[in-house]
Amino acid sequence: MNAHTGRRSRVASPATDRGPETADATPSVVVSRATFTADEVAALLGVDRKTVYQAAEQGQIPGTLRIGRCVRFARATVLAWLGQGASSEGNTP
Repeated sequence: MNAHTGRRSRVASPATDRGPETADATPSVVVSRATFTADEVAALLGVDRKTVYQAAEQGQIPGTLRIGRCVRFARATVLAWLGQGASSEGNTP
């Protein structure tokens, strides 16, 4: 509320009060995920998600990242590993 008038102030809504838009007003951001999920790695390997989790636990999949209880896999590392045949060190799930 406005202390002087006792009325509510109007707050500009980002969806309706943007003003004139120009090509440079809204930068386009393209974000590529840097990680795979267990389901994505399973699809790449043609195995079950459970198999991926077991292999990750045993250190058989390079680029395994643990964030709390979540397990993610570094995309570049996994793709490089697959490019080498996924078995250069006997690391096959």
